[in-house]
Amino acid sequence: VYKAPTWYVVEEIEIKGKTARQVAEIAKGIEEKYGKARFYVSHERPEVREELAQHGLRVFMAGHNVEYGIDNVKDLFQNGTLKISNAPIFLNEKKSYHYKDGKVYKKNDDACDAIRYLADGIQRPLHVSIKTVGRFTRQAIRRRIW
Repeated sequence: VYKAPTWYVVEEIEIKGKTARQVAEIAKGIEEKYGKARFYVSHERPEVREELAQHGLRVFMAGHNVEYGIDNVKDLFQNGTLKISNAPIFLNEKKSYHYKDGKVYKKNDDACDAIRYLADGIQRPLHVSIKTVGRFTRQAIRRRIW
């Protein structure tokens, strides 16, 4: 029987207000500290994806379906695949998540978004790097997977 590996969130790094170059420097520091990493970046920050790819980092486009992502996070927490050991910003933000008029109410939720992106990466069967796949191809593959 296959047992999925357990993923631990061991550190939060706030990048709000940072330039793409600053984020790339932070990402390189993460790899120096923890080893090879995958970086999932919001579709709202294409300049960050480009900068990370230019620095040779493994960059992936984050899924942006919020409800689906929240369900992924819940599933991973419930089955023990995802654990939080040090994420005070996330733990504080998740208290404010709620539904309003049938939709998720999101405000000041960057850490929650980051956890959703991680969950998406854990459960995604195929990773698509922006460094090696052209935009048209990436979009076609993305629609098939998500």
